[in-house]
Amino acid sequence: MRFRVAGYGAALLAISSAPRLHAQDQVKTLQFVGDLGFVNASGNSEVTSFNLGDKLVAQTGDKRHLFTQLFGFIYGRTDGETTANSWRASGRYEYGVSKRFYLYAQAGAERNRFAGIARRFEEGPGVVVKAVAAPKDEFDLEGGVSLVQQRATDGTEDNFAAGRVAALYKHKFTDKTYLAQTIEFLPNLEVSKDYRINSETSLVAPISGNVAVKAAYVIRFDNTPLVTDTKTFKKSDRILTTGIQITY
Repeated sequence: MRFRVAGYGAALLAISSAPRLHAQDQVKTLQFVGDLGFVNASGNSEVTSFNLGDKLVAQTGDKRHLFTQLFGFIYGRTDGETTANSWRASGRYEYGVSKRFYLYAQAGAERNRFAGIARRFEEGPGVVVKAVAAPKDEFDLEGGVSLVQQRATDGTEDNFAAGRVAALYKHKFTDKTYLAQTIEFLPNLEVSKDYRINSETSLVAPISGNVAVKAAYVIRFDNTPLVTDTKTFKKSDRILTTGIQITY
């Protein structure tokens, strides 16, 4: 509990220390993106898979304040048995010190019992450097720290301080067609062999004004899984999703 309270305190302190919004800094950009994918097959095999996600972004007119909320859910059944059931949610605030340098505070939670995670909370601050901000290409570098509180499905608990190093790249083929790649390295600052690597590659192509097709490939690697039974729990999860994306 001490780690969780301290983590939330660090995130809230970073947010509350940012300058207050003035009248000229009111939200000018508000965007909602929803992802939906569904597959159902019957006959010789019965397979159902479902993925749902959303992204809400709010930004002020001067682009110094950015708020982002994310949520993702994946569910799957094979021959009548649940084979996938996981969700992830996060919130993040960024404050622009300059056009290329931002501070952030973020908090997230996730659950994935098929990876042995009953629950995991992470909170912490960091910095963003917008190394490339061209019309068709964007490249960001991020670094920060966080506090992690996690519990395994077998009851094991682990609370620790972690680091975060991330890179985000986006290439626009057109205004609405783009390729995005993110990768982050999350080392446990107390145990050197305990680290995680998350990667996501996504391609979005429009169908109509607000509707697009999205394909995403996600890799989540945990070098020391919470549950050490490697016959049941592997170090790496790979997830390929395709579906419709709706933007407003």
